[in-house]
Amino acid sequence: MKFFLRMVAGSFLIILGIVLSYLLVFKSTDVISKLSFWTGEMKHRADNQTKGNINPAEPHIPPPVANPPVQQTTLAFRCMHFFDLDNGIIMGTKNMAGFMLTTKDGGKSWEESAIADYIEIYAVSFPDKTTGYAVGITGSDTRFSFLKSMNSGKTWEIQFIEDEKREAMYAVYFADEKNGWIAGRLELIFATNDGGKTWKKQHMGTERNIRGLYFVNEKTGWAVGDAGIILKTDDGGLNWMQQKSDAVLSLSAIKMLDKNYGVCVGLGNTYLWTHDGGVNWHLDRTPWVRHLQSVSIIDKEHAWVAAHVGGIIKLTDSFRNFVFIPTNTTSNLQTCFFVDQNNGWAAGEDGTVIHSSNGGNNWAIQWPK
Repeated sequence: MKFFLRMVAGSFLIILGIVLSYLLVFKSTDVISKLSFWTGEMKHRADNQTKGNINPAEPHIPPPVANPPVQQTTLAFRCMHFFDLDNGIIMGTKNMAGFMLTTKDGGKSWEESAIADYIEIYAVSFPDKTTGYAVGITGSDTRFSFLKSMNSGKTWEIQFIEDEKREAMYAVYFADEKNGWIAGRLELIFATNDGGKTWKKQHMGTERNIRGLYFVNEKTGWAVGDAGIILKTDDGGLNWMQQKSDAVLSLSAIKMLDKNYGVCVGLGNTYLWTHDGGVNWHLDRTPWVRHLQSVSIIDKEHAWVAAHVGGIIKLTDSFRNFVFIPTNTTSNLQTCFFVDQNNGWAAGEDGTVIHSSNGGNNWAIQWPK
């Protein structure tokens, strides 16, 4: 029996040796490629069966690509300002470049303009009808920069703060033509008292990103940002005091009607209101789980909030009550601005601009046409 097994084993080794010799001598690439294809195909099937991607009974053959994919245009508006019923500007980013729309007829027609390459614009402030400032994220220069216009936003010039490195800035506000503030990443804030000719760094005592600024005069102002932080200054930003807030997610924007009445909004359908300058902030949550991005206030009975998924929220009764107003867009709205109790605009992602002429009760798309 042992002799028989030895004979079988020996015969197998002889046959295996002949096959290997054949491959080595003749270098049959055809046989090798077929073996490689078979083993590779089996591995491919096994991997995809595990992932649930293909039918195990059929080999996966990807379809031919006739043309390379076309890069989609990305356009998002993040801030706006209207000087009156007719003249306004909406700013944002188009394919990683600064972009704006301007109108002279209340949005019946819009003029498109490029601002600067490699910049994402987040905020704009006009202390008067001619002078404007805008900030965001710049990527083409290592120096700290911002945008300034001296002709109502028709053209913008990039300016720099000397000896400061580039950082992301999310908020800007000018109380008048001379006094202004720029704030952003990790509590970074600069102040000017000469219309932006020179800037001084200030300290807020927090390492959180600042998302919104608002000043009622050259001394009194507020800042909001990540993790629900609210800060107030009474000396032009030399000192900042944190106010109590029950918000835990980021706050996106703040607007004050005067030294006492104000609203701030943020992520997770959160908004807070105050009647005493922030000594007490009252937290409310809308039942619609949408991020709240921007707020515009005319008086105690008329305030509006721009929200994600095309939502507008109207605040009344000194901001205590709210009502949700659907619009005819599902784009995430990032900014809103009302010039009176009836006329206002909102804009956001996908380059969407909507307008209301009846206090936000109804909205019509103005752009894109």
